[in-house]
Amino acid sequence: VEQEGVTVKGSSHFNPDPDTETLYKAMKGIAPQDLTESLKSELSGKFERLIVALMCPPYKYEAKELHNAMKGLGTKEGVIIEILASRTKHQLQEIMKAYEEDYGSSLEEDIQGDTSGYLERILVCLLQGSRDDMSGYVDPGLALQDAQDLYAAGEKISGTDEMKFITILCTRSATHLMKVFEEYENIANKSIEDSFKNETHSSLEEAMLTIGKRGCSPWAHVCPQGQVTLESVLLQGLFPVLPTCAQCHVSGYV
Repeated sequence: VEQEGVTVKGSSHFNPDPDTETLYKAMKGIAPQDLTESLKSELSGKFERLIVALMCPPYKYEAKELHNAMKGLGTKEGVIIEILASRTKHQLQEIMKAYEEDYGSSLEEDIQGDTSGYLERILVCLLQGSRDDMSGYVDPGLALQDAQDLYAAGEKISGTDEMKFITILCTRSATHLMKVFEEYENIANKSIEDSFKNETHSSLEEAMLTIGKRGCSPWAHVCPQGQVTLESVLLQGLFPVLPTCAQCHVSGYV
C-alpha cells in the first residue's frame, strides 16, 4: 500500500550490484578504498556529513556524536540533550553499548564528568532508562496527580523543586506526559512549555523543553513547522522514517 506524499519507496526486487557499479563509475579515477572514504573524498560540507552518517550504523553514529560533543575544551550540551531526550529506553541502551565498545568508557560516567548540577541529573536519569516506552496505557488519575505535583513544584511556590520536574519527565512515557500536560494547562492556565521557561533556564530549560515537546507530539521536536533540517536529521537519526513523513521535507543539504 502506497502512502500519500511518499516520494522515496523501497524496491521489492532490490539488487545492490547495479547501484554499486553506478557508484564506482561516478567516482572513477580514484584509488580503490573503503566506500565511506571514497564518498568523503568526493563530497563536502553538510551533504558529506549526511551521506557519511547514512553509511554508519545509527547507534554508532549517535555514540560518535556524543563523544565528539564531550571531547576537547567545552561541552556541546545541545547535542547531548537532543540525542538523549529523544530516544527510547532500548535505543539508549544500544547507544551506551556502542559508546563503550568504540571508546572504552561508560557514557554515563563521561556525561557525569562533563556536566553538573540539575542538567547532569536529568541526563543521567534519562540514561538509566526508567521511562515506560512500551505501554500506551495512561492512568488518568496518575496523570492528574503528576500535573498537580508539577504545578506545586513550580508555579504554585516561590522557587522551583527541580527534582520533582526531573523525576516526572524522566520516568513517564510520552503518551502519559501528553495527558499530564493537558491536565497541567487546565490547572495552571498556561502551557507546560511556558512554565519550563519561567521556572528553569539555560541547558536545563532546553532539556525539559525537548522532553516536553515529545510529550506534546512525537514529531513536534523534529518538524515544528513541517520541515526537517539537515541538523535534525543527523542528530535525531531520522534516516529510516524520512520517507514516511509526508508532512516533512529536508532542507539544507548544500
